[in-house]
Amino acid sequence: MPKQIKDTINDKFMMNECNEFSVGMLNRGMDINQICEAIIEYQSKYFVLKNQDERVSKLFTFKIYLCKVVIDEIAKRRDEDDEVKNNT
Repeated sequence: MPKQIKDTINDKFMMNECNEFSVGMLNRGMDINQICEAIIEYQSKYFVLKNQDERVSKLFTFKIYLCKVVIDEIAKRRDEDDEVKNNT
């Protein structure tokens, strides 16, 4: 079994975060493909953080990840709105 898969399965914190997110979103009717995309993105960011500082990675919950996603999307839309205003 590849090391990354072993690390993922053995990381109880991260697996619990992904499980809670999956169950919650499935119960709310979210598309399974969107859930998988979100989990893959969360896991990639989580492992980067874990490689830098394992203690800090345990603070990186799925809720924090989703807040960052929302903030990034708001900033992107604001930048797009500013660009439209500057072009008119």
